[in-house]
This record gives sequence, structure tokens and C-alpha cells, in this order.
Amino acid sequence: MAKYYHGSNQLFTQFELDRAGEGTGVKFGYGIYLTSRYETAAHYSWPRKATSVEHNYVYTLEIPEPTAENTLNLDPAVALSASLIQLVEDKLGETLPEEAIAEPKYLRKYVGNLMLWRQNTEQKKPTVKQMIGKASVASEKAGAAFFISIGLLYYQWPVDWKNPAKGHNIAVLEEKNIQINTIEEVQLDEKKHQLIEGTQKEIKL
Repeated sequence: MAKYYHGSNQLFTQFELDRAGEGTGVKFGYGIYLTSRYETAAHYSWPRKATSVEHNYVYTLEIPEPTAENTLNLDPAVALSASLIQLVEDKLGETLPEEAIAEPKYLRKYVGNLMLWRQNTEQKKPTVKQMIGKASVASEKAGAAFFISIGLLYYQWPVDWKNPAKGHNIAVLEEKNIQINTIEEVQLDEKKHQLIEGTQKEIKL
């Protein structure tokens, strides 16, 4: 098992995938967003557009160990493996266009948009350019379901794209893979919404 963190201004005892994207959207795919850094989780507990927040919580969690086999790494510096491409093609029953495998995020979007279109083939099929471009919540949800069906558990990307060594964020595709260990209320500075060290207070539920 691996330790990760989640920041929220809401107090709860279990994750609900249906609420995925409420705080940060689905820019990195449909899932529950976690991070490998406690300080980053604390920062994320302040919603982006909020002018004030009454409470900030950091959840310490355990999830099955992310591996190259169960994770789609969205970092463009990490090439898609031939085995993953083959797995996706076998499940789809078609060869992926070159544009869809140029970057991991293009693969995620292409698969999601393709699966969404397959649910209603009466509509005009989007072009490859359209399918690797924009992705709606519905297409991201369809894509996540597809990747789950081939054994993936996560999407992963750097906390800091310019310095990946700082840690990474992860989208968990199914809430059943998250175990909450502890919850702490924290205080953040109001300007940059950074953790004020020493303010952590464990919440007993």
C-alpha cells in the first residue's frame, strides 16, 4: 500500500466518485485527485475560486501501490508503452491513430471521446483532432470506465511540471481503492493558501 493525501474544505468519512471534479474539474481525467505531498493537499483544500473558507482538512490515505502496469502517466516526457497501446487497441478492436498516441493525455481524451460516441453512434463521429482536443465530464467518465476495464487504477502527473522531483498527483479511478487513515484540520495563510506549520489538529470521527 502507498500513502497519499487529499485536501478538502469538506469533512467526510468516505469518498464519492460522483462528486469527482467539484473542486478542481476533470482537467486530468475523471477520478478522485490525491497527491504525494502533504503540503500540496493542504493547498488544494482551499477551492480555487473561494474568497474565504471556514475549514481546511487534509486526509491521509492508503491506496494500492501505483505501478507502470496499473497507472497511465500523463507526463509527456514518459512515453506510452507498447504493451499499453496494444492492450487498448485489443479492447477497442481497432488501431489507434498516430495522433492519439503522441502523448498520454491525447490517448486518455481520444479513448473517452470514442467510448462516448460509441454510446450514441447516430451522432456524427468526431474527427481525431476533435477527440484528442476537448474532453467533457461525460467523455472523461467513459474513458475512465474503459481504462478500469483493462486493469488501470490511476492517472498520474507531476505536482510541478517543471520539476517532477517535487512529487506527483494521482487520480484514483475507483473510490473502493481508497482507505482513509487520518483526517487533520489545518490552517492556511489567506494570501497564498499555504500550510501554516504546526496548526495540524487530528479530527476524531
